[in-house]
Amino acid sequence: LAAQEWTQFITPKDAPKELANYWGARLHGAAQLRLPYSLGGLQLTGKGVKVGVWDGNVGSHVDYGDRVQRLEFEMDLKSTEAHGMHVTGTIAGAGLLDFRARGMAPEAEVWTSNFNVSSNGKIVPLEMFEVWQAHKISLTNNSYGLSYRSICEAYNSLSYSTYSSEAAIDILSADVPTLTHVFAAGNEGAYCKSLGSITHRAKNPIYVGNVTHLEGLDASSSRGPSDDGRLYPTICARGFSVYSTLDDQRYGGMSGTSMACPTVTGHLALLTERYKMLNGNAIPTNDLLKALIANTARDEGREGPDYEYGYGVIETPEAIKAMESKWYKQDQIKIGEAAKQYEIEVPKGVDELRVMLVWNDPVAIKSYAYGEKALINDLDLTVQYNGQTTQAWVLDKDQPTLPATRGKNDIDNIEQVLISSPAAGKYKINVAADIKQGGKQPFALTWYFAKKVPEFVSPVPSETYRPSEYILLNVKNMLGRLNVELSYDGGKSFVNLGEKTKHALVTIPEDAKPTNEAILRVTDEAANVLIMQRPFTIMGQPSDVELIEGECTNDDWKLTWKEVS
Repeated sequence: LAAQEWTQFITPKDAPKELANYWGARLHGAAQLRLPYSLGGLQLTGKGVKVGVWDGNVGSHVDYGDRVQRLEFEMDLKSTEAHGMHVTGTIAGAGLLDFRARGMAPEAEVWTSNFNVSSNGKIVPLEMFEVWQAHKISLTNNSYGLSYRSICEAYNSLSYSTYSSEAAIDILSADVPTLTHVFAAGNEGAYCKSLGSITHRAKNPIYVGNVTHLEGLDASSSRGPSDDGRLYPTICARGFSVYSTLDDQRYGGMSGTSMACPTVTGHLALLTERYKMLNGNAIPTNDLLKALIANTARDEGREGPDYEYGYGVIETPEAIKAMESKWYKQDQIKIGEAAKQYEIEVPKGVDELRVMLVWNDPVAIKSYAYGEKALINDLDLTVQYNGQTTQAWVLDKDQPTLPATRGKNDIDNIEQVLISSPAAGKYKINVAADIKQGGKQPFALTWYFAKKVPEFVSPVPSETYRPSEYILLNVKNMLGRLNVELSYDGGKSFVNLGEKTKHALVTIPEDAKPTNEAILRVTDEAANVLIMQRPFTIMGQPSDVELIEGECTNDDWKLTWKEVS
């Protein structure tokens, strides 16, 4: 069958299409970054990147191959519904039995442990340190958190010092700066209260909220502010109806920030892989990765950061662009030292200049009252041009639904200055510091020149779809609703598929004919036209496939299927 000229490929029968890692990879960049150079990609797969997963048990699965090492196995798979396996597959699953379950970084290596205190008596941050020492992991994924939905009044007493593990994670972040910690923001947004429904209080990790494939915030996703007003989450990613690995060689769907978290971890593995390529195999620091991924995120919700989306939805190709362009600086500032100043050249035609400062804040071992500020070393970011100074975004914890304003941020250890339509020229970035602990404070500074050019993110060139199948349409920088058209002949003629939003599901017509020259064209409300530059394939798939076994030898076996119309 495979040798026939009309057979393009053979795969197992597709699983339900509403559940897929497939879409997360197309929303946030992994699918494009995995493409070969000839199709505009970077051939990134996470190879050589080592990830630690703290979750429920992770059993065996063909998608893991020999790339997953189990360090702890003390939580029953059934009781956790194979949650840890699902998370691991989203990071690094190969998608061998179903390509739609392929993880973000399908060649990354993973070491798995259980969360909470296990039989070894060690808290998770100590285990993380030991796994880093032994195996040199550079990322940790943490899709777990506390739930208060049955004791809502607890929210009014939780502070930074309530649980010692929060401070321990912050200490670890500073002591091992090449270990980046990614945490699920939590799924408490639909219970006691939506705003302020946070499940973690450490200062230095990346916290991930949950959006759907159409990129609206899921109602369950936990939101800030923290009790002292800190931003939460940091960024968002798709965690809705994610399709990934389960026990017994199965796949299945799950939803929540637990699924959005490994989507981000997997994309950070690709970012790490690229950094290693460009920097002599060195590992990027956690403050730099956090700055790159947050500063290049696509803003959603209110302008600037907010307590629902954080800095927005991750766009990993843009983070890689900033990294490749060397739009960053790593430095340190000493106690009593004058403000550090850096000069950058802003080119013509930039729609937004974004500058971000991130640092690992140290820990004071003390009892914190509810609402007491946890920040110790207060760094401040400003940008100067032509005699004008622009301050960083600030939020008001007492009026958490108001848009961000500009001012002095003395709450967060992540700050951003955004200047819309900046004039071309030399800009000065200033980093000042009020250091109370440690004598000096390392930091990461990054900048990004956003040009809002219309662009197709999905569908991805060279992909294959069948008639009646959904395509995830994902386009950037188009205005209002879009008129979507499909061409079967490389753009010579088009058929209309109707109006859609810029993130939408588009159905291939049932009567679509086989072609390897399919492209989409979209037109927005301002008459801007965007056409795919590389084609995808449409090809029918046989149905009712059945293998009829012979009685004695395989010479009598017969494969039957319903003819493709």
